[in-house]
Amino acid sequence: MQRSLSYRVLVGLLCLSFSGTLFDRVSAQVGIMSSGAGLVATGTHEIKLEPTKIRLNLPVQAEGKDSKTAIASLAEHKKKVQESLKEMKAIEKSIVFEASAVSSSIAGVGNNPNMMRAMRVNGLPLAADATDDEAEAPKIFTAQTTMVAEWELPTKDVDALALMPEMLKLQIAQKDLQGKKLKVTLNDDEQDRVNAIQRRIQQIGYSSMNVPSSVGEAQIVFVAALTDAVETEALSAAYESAAANAKVLAAASKVKLGKLRSIARSDTVDEMASAVQYEYDAYGNQVRKRPIKRGAKEVVSPTATGLSKTVNVHLSYEIE
Repeated sequence: MQRSLSYRVLVGLLCLSFSGTLFDRVSAQVGIMSSGAGLVATGTHEIKLEPTKIRLNLPVQAEGKDSKTAIASLAEHKKKVQESLKEMKAIEKSIVFEASAVSSSIAGVGNNPNMMRAMRVNGLPLAADATDDEAEAPKIFTAQTTMVAEWELPTKDVDALALMPEMLKLQIAQKDLQGKKLKVTLNDDEQDRVNAIQRRIQQIGYSSMNVPSSVGEAQIVFVAALTDAVETEALSAAYESAAANAKVLAAASKVKLGKLRSIARSDTVDEMASAVQYEYDAYGNQVRKRPIKRGAKEVVSPTATGLSKTVNVHLSYEIE
């Protein structure tokens, strides 16, 4: 019993001392399994890839005085966006628009919940029965979608590739691909009502200001393809590392490896490439998640040199 207990203590200590990364990005761990004494070893292998294309994920919008005109304006703008992307040498079959959605806001006020609450408390004209210069402020309807497009890389020079995202952003702004300039034009009466609302807003302690656009920003990533051959080679290397680590750990802890209980795999990618991004409205309110689009056999990164994936193989052994 004492011998068995000392082994357990030693194994626990080794779990702490060997849990760090070893040479060639190979790590190993040992521990006590819940079903009895056991040894767990992990081997890792990092895959470094070169990009093959660059992908743009772009929110696009258009405004209207009602939902119907907003959708019609967006449909017209999408045609212009598609033509512009062709001129920019995007891969034509890669250009895809997601389903559109429509939202509304108060002209000159937006959807700031704190401001709207204060307006109601102070009796500001948000109701349809308001009259004269305090008539209800006009609503703005915004139709939005997300567009995806890809480009083949013209060079492998990393310095030249580093310039591509900013060059794309510059063209997006110059051509107004996002539709930030597609604003509703208010007539004199509507503008008078907005001005009246904003004067009252100032009276209750809010500053009058133009409501900024709520459209999200461009998301640009480099893309690399992970082939079956490269993946198999990485798995084999990770497995061999895990098996070698298991033998070293068994010898160090003076135990004998028994039957292999299980084999498991897990993958990790760069945090910048895997992190979920969010869309926000004009006042910093979280609207929805914007996960980075990635195929099952793809690795993506905001930089051309950050395309990596680490394959982890976990082996569990009985201890004799």
